[in-house]
Amino acid sequence: MEIENASEHALETIHEHLAESPHHPSSPRWFTYVALSTLVMALLSAFAALMAAISAHESLLERTQEILELVALETDRLEIEVLVSKHELLRQFDTAPSAAELERVAAYREEIERLVEQTAEDEAIVRATTHAHIVLAVAVTLLSIGITLGGMALIAKQRLLWIVGLVFGAAGTASIVYGMTDLIGG
Repeated sequence: MEIENASEHALETIHEHLAESPHHPSSPRWFTYVALSTLVMALLSAFAALMAAISAHESLLERTQEILELVALETDRLEIEVLVSKHELLRQFDTAPSAAELERVAAYREEIERLVEQTAEDEAIVRATTHAHIVLAVAVTLLSIGITLGGMALIAKQRLLWIVGLVFGAAGTASIVYGMTDLIGG
């Protein structure tokens, strides 16, 4: 939230400064480019923030699904233990377990194998979406720094600040691409 407020404040400052000076002969031409690049960075930052929120939500849903599968896995394991214990007791009394119960144990074991595989897949998805969230959050931060430096460049009339801001903006844009590949690939 603080990042968004800082970005909004920088954008307001830029717009105020441009509103006061676009027709003023002392305004350098690069001020217009600062405004345009800052606008692009603000749009990219908003997109990255949205995608970071989506990836966090997706990660939470996947984690919940994984927990439910682990509960089912442990329930099946417990059921097998109970049935195996029952079968051992029956054998102690020279009674064979029924074929239906033996089939139940086999079915539980197959279900356990399926749940173990599914849980591993879910964990991989959770890792990918969590990583995407972190990368996209970094992108928002880098773009916010770029926006702020653009605003500072206008106020201080220092072109170098704008160029440094563009470097941060480029790094933020690269982070968006990297984060999106994790999100789409995961």
